[in-house]
Amino acid sequence: PARDHRPARCRAISGRCGGVSPPPLGAMGASSAKCCCAEGNRGGDADVIRGGGPEQAKVVGVPVMQDRDAPDQQPHARKTEEDEEEDDDMHTSESRKQLKEELTAFIREVTRGRRVTIVKEGAEGLEYVPATFIMDRGLRNVQFEASDESEATVGCPVLDIQDLYSVGLDGEAGFPAGTLGRLRPGEASRLLRMYYKPPDGETSRSICFLEADETSLSTFMQGLKVVCVHAMREVGQTGPKE
Repeated sequence: PARDHRPARCRAISGRCGGVSPPPLGAMGASSAKCCCAEGNRGGDADVIRGGGPEQAKVVGVPVMQDRDAPDQQPHARKTEEDEEEDDDMHTSESRKQLKEELTAFIREVTRGRRVTIVKEGAEGLEYVPATFIMDRGLRNVQFEASDESEATVGCPVLDIQDLYSVGLDGEAGFPAGTLGRLRPGEASRLLRMYYKPPDGETSRSICFLEADETSLSTFMQGLKVVCVHAMREVGQTGPKE
């Protein structure tokens, strides 16, 4: 006779279960029967599926809860890419903001007067002349005003600035050998040379000067470049003067 798979409690209450034995196991070794145990389930009868032994019993119709701790690889990868793009955008935005702040500070400083040290060759070696680099508020003209009144003021329109060299970016070839050979330790990295066309002649001239430190030098080069580009755009030029 076929084995009754109902719990002992159900077999004892034959009136509720009808005293009917469940159908024999099928070809796959599983059987389905409705049990009075399901009457307490407000959602309706539950089908008890058995196969291979009691440890493999399952209840059909009961939703399986997903493991919330299990990693979802695809959404995670997609989220990582989005996070990287967001981080890049944030970094770019912060860099632009910082650059804008630095340029604003540079223009504010040069319109009030930025301290530099002019370096020139003298009869007995290098001469260091404290000076002020100043730009008019219209950002159209620049000049070096030496603290020594005996020194001539050097200046030109922004549009006549032809180039700006640093040893770190352009090498030593753009500087007078006599100047480089006499610099004190640590000064070469702070040295700039500005080429310009004087108002009273066609021949280019240059002036060498020291910035306070390498960071200050970088700020000066970047700031002056932006000012020159702005001046060229105002007059419709698209590049540096030859």
